[in-house]
Amino acid sequence: ELRDTDPENNGGVRAEVVFPVASNLNRWYSFAAYFPSADFKPDSGDELIGQWKQHEHDVSSAISLRIKDDRFRLAVFPGYKIASEKIDLGSVPKDKWVTFVIHIKHSTGSDGLIEFWLNGQKVVNRAGSNMYKLSSEPGMTNPEWKLGIYKSNWNGSQTTQVSKRVLFFDDIRLGNENATLADMTPSANGASTPTPTPTPTPTPTPTPGQSPITSLTLVSAHTEKDISVISNGATISLATFDVDKLNVRANTSGSVGSVKFELSGTKSLTTFDSSFPYSLHGDDGSGNYYFGSWNPPALGKYTLKATPYSGEKGTGTAGASYSVTFTFVK
Repeated sequence: ELRDTDPENNGGVRAEVVFPVASNLNRWYSFAAYFPSADFKPDSGDELIGQWKQHEHDVSSAISLRIKDDRFRLAVFPGYKIASEKIDLGSVPKDKWVTFVIHIKHSTGSDGLIEFWLNGQKVVNRAGSNMYKLSSEPGMTNPEWKLGIYKSNWNGSQTTQVSKRVLFFDDIRLGNENATLADMTPSANGASTPTPTPTPTPTPTPTPGQSPITSLTLVSAHTEKDISVISNGATISLATFDVDKLNVRANTSGSVGSVKFELSGTKSLTTFDSSFPYSLHGDDGSGNYYFGSWNPPALGKYTLKATPYSGEKGTGTAGASYSVTFTFVK
């Protein structure tokens, strides 16, 4: 189980088991998972339930199993700092056990291989490079398997459409090059069933009046510097500033306990920030802004509504909200 209020662990909000670094690069991995409909609701925020990590810090996993909008996706980076391939694996079945078998020949060359069986059906047969060269970055290692939930969109006091994730794992297996599909196919007869999620407390209705939020500022999460105040109806050309990673800060006056951000339009996102500076994608409180999925943001029209609250995480008395509509273009 993972909640958006859980403390960060190893640089993120996660609940994962880590297996030893692979010495033999021809490996089999399998497990069964149960996604309860009451506690694993659809979310537009990307999340990982499995990854093959080669670096402890700011390097994305070369292979990762992800869920977004209730669909499984396999993301594969064919090389370091090369755009990832995203393979759709279908919708997430709820309230039943789902079996996963993955055979990977980890390689930086054409002999690399990923075979993936979902509920006994082969859904991926991908040949080619699927790991980073160890010389790509200091500290790079052979892949280590991490199994569990990681939600980067919850880092730094952020949240998304959901605030809780419950996921059950069973019959986890690891195999070497001598393993077979029959050896690795897990049982689908697990019996764990979660307790239903309690009914959430409704968000307080904002109090009419002048908002303590005075403006919204576009910020570079690369240089940590302000770009410009966002005026209502603004057209923002991403080509005019040489950064891809962006955030938005709410500028406030008076006492504020937290700010709820509601982004709608081309992409939707809801987050809370309970510490200054109050920002859409969060920050570490020391001048380092996070960027979430804005790397860069998707082009299109957006409306961003910021609502102040007297308490943390959108609790207490809600103040008058502040909204702007803007458009990202090339």
